Amino acid sequence: MYLPESFLILFTTVCQILLFCQ
Repeated sequence: MYLPESFLILFTTVCQILLFCQ
């Protein structure tokens, strides 16, 4: 399954926000 680069960037951004909010 191929994931677009934009999806990877979005996923990384969400992860950073979640880690920051913890």
